[in-house]
Amino acid sequence: MCALPVDGPKDMSIESLANELATAKSFALVEVAEKIQRELDVAASSEQRGRVLAIFNMTMDQEERNLAARDQEALLEQLKKARAQHYRTFIVKECTVGGESPGGGDVSVEMLMAVTNREIAAGRMTEAHALRRMAVEGAAAPHMSHAELVAKHARQAQPTGPASSHGTDSSKLAYAFGSIVGRKLKGLFRE
Repeated sequence: MCALPVDGPKDMSIESLANELATAKSFALVEVAEKIQRELDVAASSEQRGRVLAIFNMTMDQEERNLAARDQEALLEQLKKARAQHYRTFIVKECTVGGESPGGGDVSVEMLMAVTNREIAAGRMTEAHALRRMAVEGAAAPHMSHAELVAKHARQAQPTGPASSHGTDSSKLAYAFGSIVGRKLKGLFRE
């Protein structure tokens, strides 16, 4: 595995993760996914999250090569499915605003577009990926901006009372579209 440039304390944590996974004697996808998710949760920038996903990608590529070399086709297919599921989960979580809000969070179309742009540029995603198609469809339809989603969840987090029920027609339309995106995301994870 190649060394990643180190620019600060967080980058040292990412580098440590890369070294740990590169030198691991055994492989447990659940443990790797948990470590990756912890790093993604504390990453301070999109660039750092991209680097963490690059580590996940390199680790999974190596394990796929190992299983293929041992002719373990059934395990290889299981790994590919689990890998795709974890990758989708990482991307959706990165793009979710207000996950701790009452009723859960909302996927930011703007974030989904930015993250899928980053992933395509890095070669980890194609234009045909389901999340990319959702980002493009979402950007073409009325939707709440990232700033509006942040404000919505900030209002929901306020203990002073219920959020205002006076929504504009555009926010109602954006909410309806968000509901459609949510259903599509649920369907994507059932595949």
